[in-house]
Amino acid sequence: MTRADDGPTESRLTARAGRRRAAGIYGAIITPAIMTASGADLAATPLALSVLVTLIMYWLAEQYAEMLGEPDRLGHWPRWSHVRASLADSSPTVSSFVTPIAILILARLAGASAADAANAGVAAGPRNTGSSLLFVRERLAEPGLLLPR
Repeated sequence: MTRADDGPTESRLTARAGRRRAAGIYGAIITPAIMTASGADLAATPLALSVLVTLIMYWLAEQYAEMLGEPDRLGHWPRWSHVRASLADSSPTVSSFVTPIAILILARLAGASAADAANAGVAAGPRNTGSSLLFVRERLAEPGLLLPR
């Protein structure tokens, strides 16, 4: 019998792809939430840094919590290779902020107010989230499972 952290298997690769999608959705939700809450009060640079720091802290806290649960699943503490793979799999949590922040900065450089630039960045967020949610919906569609189209 193969341990869960040995070598790539099809089911393990599928699980990793699912983790990456989920991490991207988390980041795509957190980024516009922070931008909406603070966009009118902060300039573009402090807002971008606030989003980045918040996403990194959330990402590390979530990974730490998962690592604490690994002995129950694996029967031992995860090896460093497992920790690195887990961090890589969940990195879209942080990288998902790139498009909204780039739009925020470009809008600000184009002369938009801080609030308008933040709104432009927030509007860019649902594109990532929406496409991820459509992908999930397509994968869940099975005979007998009713999902709105």
